[in-house]
Amino acid sequence: MKLLEIFEAASVSATDEDARMDAIVTTLTKAGDTVRRYDRISDPRAFSENPMVKDLLDQEGSQVLPITFVDGVLVKQGGYPTNQEMARWFGITEAAGCCASKTSCAGGCGGCHA
Repeated sequence: MKLLEIFEAASVSATDEDARMDAIVTTLTKAGDTVRRYDRISDPRAFSENPMVKDLLDQEGSQVLPITFVDGVLVKQGGYPTNQEMARWFGITEAAGCCASKTSCAGGCGGCHA
C-alpha cells in the first residue's frame, strides 16, 4: 500500500475540487492506502518538519501549494493531482469512469485498484 501526503493552504470554503479530493481520499483509504492531508493553519508543524515543503515555501511562497508526495517522493506542486495522475500513481484502473475524467468525480474512483 502507498502513502499519499498533501500539504495544502487553509481552506475557508468547500469547493468542487475539495469534494473531488475528498472522494479520492475516501477511495484510497478504503483500499488500504494511507492518506495524510496537512492544512497550513491546523498542521503548521508538518510544514516545518518536512524540509522539502519548507524549502519550496521559502523559495516560491504559498502559490506552490498544494504540494503532493507519494511514498515520500514529490510528485506535484501548485495544483491538486488530476484523476489521471492519481490513477497512475495508485494503480487505479481508468476504466472506473471518474478516474478517466478531469471533471466530475462524485463517487471517488470506485475503489478500482488494479
